[in-house]
Amino acid sequence: MRRTPPQGGRRRLGWALALLVAVPPALLLHTAYFRPLRLEWLFARVHWQALRDDPERMSLASRLPRWLDDSARRLGDLSPRSLERRYARARRDYAHWQGFDCADYADVLRDSCETLGYSLRLVLDGEPFRFHAFPLDPVFGVQNSLPAYLASQHRIDDWDDADDYIARLEALPAKLASLQETLVERERRGLHPTRRQLDEVLAQLYRFIATSPDNNLLSTSFQRRLAALAPGARNVRRLALEAQVREAVALRVYPAYRALIGVLERQRRQAHDDEGAWALPDGTQWYAHLVRLYTDSEATPAELHALGIGEVVRLSALLDAALRAEGLGEGAIGTRVRQLAARADQRFADSASGRAALLSTLQARLDAARAPVAERLPRPVPPPVEVLRMPPALQASAPGALYAPTSDGGRLYVNLRNIDEWPRFALPALAHHEGLPGHHAQDWLQRQQPHLPAFRHALAFPAYAEGWAMYAEQFAGELGLNDSLAEIGRLQSELFRAARLVVDTGLHWQRWERERAIRYLEDRVGLAGTDATAEVDRYLAAPGRALSFTVGLHAFRALRAAAHERAGDGFDLTAFHAVVLEGGRMPLPVLERRVMEWAAATAHR
Repeated sequence: MRRTPPQGGRRRLGWALALLVAVPPALLLHTAYFRPLRLEWLFARVHWQALRDDPERMSLASRLPRWLDDSARRLGDLSPRSLERRYARARRDYAHWQGFDCADYADVLRDSCETLGYSLRLVLDGEPFRFHAFPLDPVFGVQNSLPAYLASQHRIDDWDDADDYIARLEALPAKLASLQETLVERERRGLHPTRRQLDEVLAQLYRFIATSPDNNLLSTSFQRRLAALAPGARNVRRLALEAQVREAVALRVYPAYRALIGVLERQRRQAHDDEGAWALPDGTQWYAHLVRLYTDSEATPAELHALGIGEVVRLSALLDAALRAEGLGEGAIGTRVRQLAARADQRFADSASGRAALLSTLQARLDAARAPVAERLPRPVPPPVEVLRMPPALQASAPGALYAPTSDGGRLYVNLRNIDEWPRFALPALAHHEGLPGHHAQDWLQRQQPHLPAFRHALAFPAYAEGWAMYAEQFAGELGLNDSLAEIGRLQSELFRAARLVVDTGLHWQRWERERAIRYLEDRVGLAGTDATAEVDRYLAAPGRALSFTVGLHAFRALRAAAHERAGDGFDLTAFHAVVLEGGRMPLPVLERRVMEWAAATAHR
């Protein structure tokens, strides 16, 4: 016969069951709005909330089932209200982070704790300047990046993805309307773009809507990807979806772009001709913040300008000797570099076959570097990099090359707007900077670290990323991969980045004119006119970004030397690279602490 539990036992059992049901939701609510009980929960909250604010990025990163994640159907909000919410959340997250002591943790948790605090502090330091950057600049602006994202990064692997694409086209007017609110707020604060910027942006917008809807990038890219999904030319569902996209472009996207044009045409009446951060209200303070953001240092613009000038002098002397060895001993460095680039053995034909030969030369260099580079990097060995031409629609104002990670490796896009920008001697440095052992190796190895919290993969830390890529160029030379001409290319690459320090601080702190900066890159570095112009326009569009390279390179060199000195005979270069790469991107001060602790431990073994 079954015995009935005592009344008290039934009550205790009931309370236990109630707690089991109530505790998880209570913990979730507590973690979402108050200081989490565990540091790892704070990491997860920061990451998830950042993704929710950025549906474009979330749809690429999320692995949730469709019924739980609608990010692929949404576009982000660019309004002032959205920006205010993000800063309010950053203040709360920083206050909750301060409740943890990073010194109480070790290894990855300590690195991540310090990295989170550092990044949140930088975000909050930038709050007074949250409207300073022009969101429609000709190089990085939304008017270009949004169509490029939809055309190349929105996945279309099945019919549901195609429906999501159409939903995003329908959502595009709301995104551009939120952008217009921010443009009006900038205007109210006296933050006016330059006349040249507005003229270039308006020309881009007019070109975008000049084509018929069925020939627009948003339609043609969809048709191409849908054809791969449903090869049958008369597939009824495919034809219906293509018609929906054309209709959305004509009736939703084009009117939204025309409304944006109307706002910019009106604002053009208040535009000015003074280019540089200094021309904006509180522009010098903004630039000082950008220096900290892109260099992880407290260096002043004056100090960086002086560093750049000193490095240009030092590297010019080394390049002078290398050029003399090639029989080029007369004239300015820039002139002699262009003379070398014009030699028949250094040029690719300005034709389809010449461009194909350039891409295959780069591919061969990357493939040949895999084995020797792998000997000095931690495992697993990065997969091959695929070299592709940058889409012609994007190349006018884009950089010379871009690395893009993929789920199974990475791609190197090369800008072929002017083939004379790429003499043969310049290709090895490009291959090693963007590919192996540069950005591709760093990004791939970081993605292979399951112990890194998810939020770490979303943080850029350009001084680390570009510092490693510049160090990678030097390291490839140390492996014996460069002949004398490739070494000239490496020196020119380093000289170019040093000249960026001079030019960026010149434009935004010393009030250089645009033409002076272009001439400087032509004369001191030997850049072709189109390349020099595109570079300077990028620096004007995004102040401070160009500072990361040389500052980061010097940091990596100094860390390697200091670690070698502290570790003594126990120093191992492959182990040094493992310590640097397996921790993922991080602020340079955190990297320095991590490396020196490793070196000290190595010395005592």
